[in-house]
Amino acid sequence: MHRYLSGSWRVGAAVAFLSTLFALPASAGYSSWTSQGPYGGAVTSLVFGGSQGALFAAVFNGVMKSVDGARTWHRVLMDTLASGPFYLAVDPADPETIYAGGREGVYKTSDGGATWSLLNLAIRGVDKIAISPAAPNTIWVGGVGFFVSRDAGASWSPVAGRFPESWSGDTSVTWNVVVDPARAGVVYASIYGQHSAGLFKTVDDGAHWTQILGEAPHALAIDPVHPWKIYAGGNLRGGALRSTDGGATWTSVLATNAWALAVDPVTSAVYAADILWAPRGFYRSLDGGETWADMGSSLPSSTWPYDFAFDPHHPSTVYLTSSTGVWKSVDRGRSWVPSSSGINATIYALAVDPSDARIVYAGGDYGGLFRSTNRGETWTTLIPKGLRINGFSHLVIDPATPSTLFATTDAGLYQSLDRGETWHRLGSLDYVYDVALDPANSSTLYVATWYGAFRSVDGGKTWSSVWSPLGPDQSNWVYHVAVSPARPSDVYLTSTSGLFASSDRGDTWTQLPYSNGETIGLTVDPVHPSTLYVGNQDSLSKSTDGGLTWLQADSGLPTSDSMTVIIDPVRPQTAYCATWLGVFWSTDGAATWRPLESTFDELVYAIALDPSGPTTLHAASWGERGGVFELTQITPPPPGDFLTTDAFPGFRFKVLITEPGQPGVVGRPEINCIPHALCVSGKVRHRTDVLLRVDGPQPDGSFSVTVARLTHAQVEVWVERPATGDKRYYRLEAVPAGRSDTAVLTGRFAFPGP
Repeated sequence: MHRYLSGSWRVGAAVAFLSTLFALPASAGYSSWTSQGPYGGAVTSLVFGGSQGALFAAVFNGVMKSVDGARTWHRVLMDTLASGPFYLAVDPADPETIYAGGREGVYKTSDGGATWSLLNLAIRGVDKIAISPAAPNTIWVGGVGFFVSRDAGASWSPVAGRFPESWSGDTSVTWNVVVDPARAGVVYASIYGQHSAGLFKTVDDGAHWTQILGEAPHALAIDPVHPWKIYAGGNLRGGALRSTDGGATWTSVLATNAWALAVDPVTSAVYAADILWAPRGFYRSLDGGETWADMGSSLPSSTWPYDFAFDPHHPSTVYLTSSTGVWKSVDRGRSWVPSSSGINATIYALAVDPSDARIVYAGGDYGGLFRSTNRGETWTTLIPKGLRINGFSHLVIDPATPSTLFATTDAGLYQSLDRGETWHRLGSLDYVYDVALDPANSSTLYVATWYGAFRSVDGGKTWSSVWSPLGPDQSNWVYHVAVSPARPSDVYLTSTSGLFASSDRGDTWTQLPYSNGETIGLTVDPVHPSTLYVGNQDSLSKSTDGGLTWLQADSGLPTSDSMTVIIDPVRPQTAYCATWLGVFWSTDGAATWRPLESTFDELVYAIALDPSGPTTLHAASWGERGGVFELTQITPPPPGDFLTTDAFPGFRFKVLITEPGQPGVVGRPEINCIPHALCVSGKVRHRTDVLLRVDGPQPDGSFSVTVARLTHAQVEVWVERPATGDKRYYRLEAVPAGRSDTAVLTGRFAFPGP
């Protein structure tokens, strides 16, 4: 048992803490994937239900719950078959009863989310659920069709009434349904049909319907205090509309799309949100829509709003659900903070800083942009200025100037010169899907767009077309563009017209004999310029002669989309492939593949290697859990017994200390250590040079590691919890050349709950 800190440890640590502080952690399981965010995934609706003011949030594949005012979230429902957002409604007579509608139907819980059952409703998608306070057993469900249950979800019937015949079948989509909170039987439904659209109203509980608006609004809100006041928005010609007579007449009150609308049940203040093109997009009216104030300065730009929720226990607190997560305001919308801890974002794009592997960028839906400065252990949600996008497809870092970042989006190509803080658009191109930099001259850029491929030789100031679609059909867009790292004159692109190559930086092009279908991924080997990889929905192909001949290279890969292939620049025969069923790797030049950790079966869109040592991978997931996963490929712990201590019952440790050019030394425990800590020392060059202290675990399950050392050494820590099988690996890098030999490194790692 380690009781007190020895004198030598105290002196060494004190000197070390006066030196430069470095934090270079890389933690993961033993060659297993771990996820720690980023938080801020798409949340479509939020309701208060259950006991003690719990919140429930609908995400793209289930339901999350918070019991601490949206500070943290945990999952209570997952639909592994879901391919779209969920929507929620609470039984007004019983807050423990909650309905969740998704792509596969409607789920119900009667115990505050502890258990769920799938109701018998054959519907291909749910866009809204509404329950009347006057008749809580009557549930209206809109989606691909329009259905009603009169017995709390036990049975369902399609809503008929006086709808046009073409709207009664599967071709109709019910975008929104709201019920009058004060008058039983009054329901409003926004329906988009095959031939026309409109807003309909019933006053007899659905027996008859009357069209009250010739357009179908996405957003609808009723003033609970004055229920004859109705607000409509979402791609309407007049912007946001208001009716003060139950929908008989309408007036335009705000010139914006207003995709989300809500009325404060206490003050009747109206909240409206368009896609947040900073600095405008979120508005509040205190006088029933007569005047509006812009309230969105603290919200991220390019956020798609979904819904509002008002805290019944704290009248000044309002929530906004959006494509970038849950945002909370405690001052009725004047300021907002992210409140999505535990809700992983859906990530499409990844980039790792080539000069500092601690810095990782992740881009998701509708402008969700995140940055990590500790290899993905924690993330910061950026609120980027000047970025007007509908989601990222690729993030690319300029290797010559790593503070420069490029983002390809539907709204064009954007550039940041300050690591993602501020952005400006390069040129006027729309629907940019990919960007590639000339490795010999980063002022030369190539982009793949809906309209063809373009090149800039002045850093994106001006552009010229280098490849156009072969026909008038606009679907002949370019998906990917790639420049050979080893031979920058070679440029490749994929399009719906096929695969093309240029050997003169895009001046002339030749179509390559690739005929395996529409391409999804394109990779040029960084060492062998004639080696290409092309993936499609069914297979992966490889060419070693610049695309003239092709071989199947998918032995062992799942028969699903091969998204991206990356090549290890240090070990060119090692490749990694992102698929719909996880990450696979090959050590024989793509001749055979195997899963990189068999239990990881997420839908992975992009992968990136740690440039400081290509043994750590980052995977962008938009599958069941979402977020960014990390894996460090390591060897098993060195031989010998693990260290155990009474300070951490149930855990065991092993430390390996390596000096450059010398074999590793297994650390030994220090007899004297401060209480509730483990101290380990290691001798290199026949003297104690490294001192390591482990403290914890904290209430969140995390340990902290402090290493004070007097030499250029690398410290590796293996930690196991045998009772649960959990394992962690932690590597603290050697002191960089040119730094003081006396230094301290700190970091932390966490185990999941017991």
